[in-house]
Amino acid sequence: MKTQLFSNASGPHRQINPWFISLFLIIITTAVYLPVRHHDFIGFDDGLYVEENLHVQAGLTSESIKWAFSVTKNDERAYWHPLTWVSHMLDCQIFGVSPGYHHLSNLLYHLVNVLLVFLVFTRMTGKIWKSAFVAALFAVHPLNVDSVAWISERKNLLSTTFWFSTMLAYTYYARCPSLRRYMLVLASMIAGLLAKPMLVTLPCVLLLIDLWPLKRITFAWQEKSGDSRFPDTSLFQLIAEKIPLLALSGISTALSVASIGHHNRFVSQDMVPMLLRVENAIVSYIKYIVKIFCPQDMTIFYPFPAAIPNWQVYGASFLLIAGFILFFMMAKKKPFLTVGWLWFTGTLVPVIGIVQGGRWPAIADRWTYVPAIGLFIITSWGGTAFLEKFSKRTALKVIFISLILISLMIVSNAQVRHWKNTITLFSHAIDVTENNDAAHYNLAETLGKTGDLNQAIYHYYAALEIDPANEYAHVNLANALVQNGKTDEAVSHYNLALNYNSQMDNAYLGLGNVLAGKKKYNEAVEYTLKALEINPDNAVASENMGKLMLQLGNVPGAILYFKKTVDINPNNENAKKNLMQLSILQKKIGTRAEKITDAIKLTPDNPLLYVQLGNLYQSKGYSNIAIRQYKKALKIKPDATPALYQLGIIYTLQKEYDRAIETFKKITRNEPDNASAYYNIACVYSRQNKKKDAGEWLAKAVDKGYDNLNNLKNDPDMSNLKDEPAYRTLIETLDRKTR
Repeated sequence: MKTQLFSNASGPHRQINPWFISLFLIIITTAVYLPVRHHDFIGFDDGLYVEENLHVQAGLTSESIKWAFSVTKNDERAYWHPLTWVSHMLDCQIFGVSPGYHHLSNLLYHLVNVLLVFLVFTRMTGKIWKSAFVAALFAVHPLNVDSVAWISERKNLLSTTFWFSTMLAYTYYARCPSLRRYMLVLASMIAGLLAKPMLVTLPCVLLLIDLWPLKRITFAWQEKSGDSRFPDTSLFQLIAEKIPLLALSGISTALSVASIGHHNRFVSQDMVPMLLRVENAIVSYIKYIVKIFCPQDMTIFYPFPAAIPNWQVYGASFLLIAGFILFFMMAKKKPFLTVGWLWFTGTLVPVIGIVQGGRWPAIADRWTYVPAIGLFIITSWGGTAFLEKFSKRTALKVIFISLILISLMIVSNAQVRHWKNTITLFSHAIDVTENNDAAHYNLAETLGKTGDLNQAIYHYYAALEIDPANEYAHVNLANALVQNGKTDEAVSHYNLALNYNSQMDNAYLGLGNVLAGKKKYNEAVEYTLKALEINPDNAVASENMGKLMLQLGNVPGAILYFKKTVDINPNNENAKKNLMQLSILQKKIGTRAEKITDAIKLTPDNPLLYVQLGNLYQSKGYSNIAIRQYKKALKIKPDATPALYQLGIIYTLQKEYDRAIETFKKITRNEPDNASAYYNIACVYSRQNKKKDAGEWLAKAVDKGYDNLNNLKNDPDMSNLKDEPAYRTLIETLDRKTR
């Protein structure tokens, strides 16, 4: 006998074509979410999952898949969900890193989930319209926007796909239990747990649907039903069926704990006391109920409270207890109310905040993606029963349901538009929440990347006013201040970050950058090496070390760090370019440099050897490396004229005129008759258009014996003096001497 997808309709519902309902669900869902095709990545985890993740961007390779299934990744902060990683890799394999297509993939998964909800409830209950209403509420409810419009929430969508695939397989199994059908249930649940551990509560939900709507067991207090679509089963067998599924939940939980623990992501009770967590959990249940039935002021992040008023805790506790009592009292006549309530309260347990990992919010809209279905069951089945007490007219029900769906679609579509980019998203978060330091921080980070430094600095300060201990805000604020030229203020924030967290590699990196900007290269190396010690895979720190090595004249060291940078980030074009150029340079000067270096090892106190090495690098255009060699020579012999002379020339070429003049003047003090030094001082003054000073030093050069008439006439540096009487007099004097 051929099995129909929708084969359980009864009574007047036989005339309904479920495929038209499916098409309707697709249309209303697409109408709400289609704007996401033009949305960007969000600067809150999207970089971790796709935009900056080289493993994911590599697509479906053996190495990337191996990485996805690794439990303790050294370079990521997320818990273990390998199938989610693979889904992102598949998107990159097909679409590249274009955010629009990744958003459309999320929409596709949501559409699949909507249809699965409709199919599963139709198969379980045989009630097409009620099942369709549950699916429609799930399709367009504003609280689900987070899960669909946020690429990082692929894990939520994908795990839900397998959640309802497991329920569909379980319905298939419950109709005629067999090992083959049970293995299908196990396989679906395993896939779901590989996408996200949210399925750990699914065995309990399956036990709930055994009570209703499958009615696989009938208690003495229940009304007997003539519905025999699912055979009666003993309570012992029902529980035994769930034991392997519960074992899977336990394994998944252990792997997630290992993954989160590996990155020290658990929030300790010292930071958030257990009593506060319990109080927030109790209040959160009521907040979720309110948002499900009256969705407003929705955003990506709701700050965890520092304290909760007692009246809220007591009031929420009373309402929850009343809910349990009320719905259990109705279990005999209306079991769907009990099942819906337990579905909602039970599936929220893993994310209710008793155990916290990472930056934990007070509540999160995305966490209701599956739990809200429990309240949708109550709304659909309970609401229909309520309306039938007042009117049997179908038109009234259709109008009422239509108004609900249209209202939800309008609100959801507006919410979708807030997710266009990071700036619109977190600006909205600031508008609808209070003391939201996470919103200020993420908005500031994005504004800084777009070049709006003043606004970025403003929002970093706003974030720190709410949470002064946010070390990341201190570091990023310092980076923005450096770009604004406020280095002293930046240094104070780098140090504050280190006071709160001594392992902030980027704080050490920032301090190194500030010192490098002040040309204190040796001190900069010290701080940058500390950053690499804390985080050996910090590609920016590695690249900065390469640049510092160049400034210090250490070409082999520079090559080593640029190579390390490319190993960490193969897409770093600047590091690749520097590595290639230095490798070519090393080949060009390799033999001569090696000979000089060997000679230095034998006679390390010979300044002329360092001058020769400096001249070698200078001849190839590497002035900074040459400068370091000349300075090494001067460290041995402070009055080494060849080193001073070459330094003066380089400073002049680099337009550091004051340093050039001071360097040449050192030569005149050491060697008062060095005519070339006087002449070069005159040239530098001439470049600065200081004609009087240039003329005076040129006269001193001639007086000390400078007699290169041809050079004097043709030197571009002297062009500013050609109209000066003193210059013409010197030309005539030298001309007579030459004749």
